[in-house]
Amino acid sequence: MFLSPSRRNRFIFLAVICSALLFFFYPSTDNVYEHLSSHLSRHSTPCLNAIQHQRQVLLSSYGKSLSGVTHIALLDVPWHHNSGDSAIWLGELSLLEALGIEVRYMSTYSDYNQAEMDKSLEDIPEKNVAIMLHGGGNFGDIWGGHQEFRNRMMYELKDRKIRHFPQTFEFNVEKPSKLFKDSIKAYSSHPDVEVIARDSESYEYFLEHFQGVPVKLTPDAALFIGYNQNSVFTPPIMRAPGTNMRILDLGGRMKYEYTPAPSPYAGLPESERNPFGWPLMSFAAQPETDVLIVARGDKEGGQSRQDVSMWAPGLKPYEVVVKDWDDDWGRIQRPKKANSGLTDNGVPGGTTNFLDYWTQASLLRVQWAMVMITSGKIIISDRLHTNIMAILLGNGHVVVESGHLRKVEKVSNTWLSSCLISPAELEDIAQGKPRTTDANTVFVHEDHEAIEAAKALLQGQDHGVRWSRVVE
Repeated sequence: MFLSPSRRNRFIFLAVICSALLFFFYPSTDNVYEHLSSHLSRHSTPCLNAIQHQRQVLLSSYGKSLSGVTHIALLDVPWHHNSGDSAIWLGELSLLEALGIEVRYMSTYSDYNQAEMDKSLEDIPEKNVAIMLHGGGNFGDIWGGHQEFRNRMMYELKDRKIRHFPQTFEFNVEKPSKLFKDSIKAYSSHPDVEVIARDSESYEYFLEHFQGVPVKLTPDAALFIGYNQNSVFTPPIMRAPGTNMRILDLGGRMKYEYTPAPSPYAGLPESERNPFGWPLMSFAAQPETDVLIVARGDKEGGQSRQDVSMWAPGLKPYEVVVKDWDDDWGRIQRPKKANSGLTDNGVPGGTTNFLDYWTQASLLRVQWAMVMITSGKIIISDRLHTNIMAILLGNGHVVVESGHLRKVEKVSNTWLSSCLISPAELEDIAQGKPRTTDANTVFVHEDHEAIEAAKALLQGQDHGVRWSRVVE
């Protein structure tokens, strides 16, 4: 209801009186700033709120898309060194767990076997089954094998309900390829398929070019990691302090146990250790280097940032280390095929469920990636899932993207703008002023801008500005 002129005048008069009282009790503007900053630093959580909202979007959207579904087969899952894909995969499993849906079969695009899949689902009524296709950023020409596999499923599984986890549209619409045209034809032929875009630009492209195919928009599934801190699909680093920190091998023996170093903030009150009220996690702020660069080494986007000499001079006197997902942890060998049911676990006469087999690999890859990310005081990266993992962990970081694909920018613009640090906030941080929100991401397009942003974040740390939500 609008205020009448007389009431509005009284309201304005009251506001002026309140303002005068505020400055009477706080005559110094610095004191007002410090008082408000202290209050906001504990309660202004736009990034956390955005993540919680996106998780609810995923739950709501897939709850509707999979209404009545109790069991699924998950196809085109990753078994390679890219920890970002494993993060998506863990998010997908976490989401399915929250929806109470059981996974009966999983395969990569190269070892899919329809007879095996059908057998694993034969006791489930068809109306309660769906085929799920793994999400990510390979719906297009660049990683053609994955797209060809999806097209094939449209023809071979016409009697099955097919749903996607969120994808980025990556076809070149200016120069349509044969694969692009084949994909439109394949998807148009299926009677019960639904495509999910993970950014608004991809959503518009799907609507325009895949006409007649139902399309929805949801966040990247990796943002669902940690929804349940006690879930077996949550990496140990994100589990609550004092809980099980182990990843077991196929024989039920300990494969890996996470033992974080003692936190330098352990003696601080909880409000100082965890000022924004994020879920407490089990990593400690004992970085190994000042700046960690996580740079793509593959064929996506035409970006090349793996040469440390392009970073070190501009970041002096800070120490710089360059890495990517290509690591022994990321190259976990697959000793045998295990796509459904029970499989040999290496112990004489012993077996394990196939899902435990796959989960071990994904947990190891993502745990390794998150530990790597926390090894730098500040992270610079051109990878989307370095950005997402750093956000989930609360680490200050810089995203730099200059390639034509704009994969990170598209997702950021659609879902993660509340986690972005404004130029004014960055300047305040560099001067050592307390953080007033939980935003933790600086997005830039040029390498020299990334260097300057990283230096500002590091200067803030030198002044005592903290990023990690650290516990003892």
